[in-house]
Amino acid sequence: MNKVATWFMCLEVLGLVACAHVTKVALPTSTSGAVAISDNSQITFWVGSALDGRMQSGIKVTLVGPDGSEFELGVTDFAGSLRVQKSVLREHDARFVLFSNEQFFTGAFRADELALESNSSVERLIHLAAFAIP
Repeated sequence: MNKVATWFMCLEVLGLVACAHVTKVALPTSTSGAVAISDNSQITFWVGSALDGRMQSGIKVTLVGPDGSEFELGVTDFAGSLRVQKSVLREHDARFVLFSNEQFFTGAFRADELALESNSSVERLIHLAAFAIP
């Protein structure tokens, strides 16, 4: 059984307030019931909508360094995921990982919460709040 922890998070990053509904969950890596072999050198980000839970493609994922510099990590795929080498986050001394798209409020993880030094695979799920149009 998967353990799930859910909370609403707001965080100020470079003068902007980022808010997101965050769910930390152990996601299945295999649907066949067999034990999946994972790559412990990577972290997988999963991005969904807080409105309906559907996974979101096309979400830009950006690393923010200690001096405010930005490094684009990539964009989520059709399944709403992006895999990143943990070493890239360590090399750039990441402070935050931002998730942005024109249709959603920006969400963020603090890099020190991502278990980058862990020898196990790491997966993080974040649900972004959609802009409300009156």
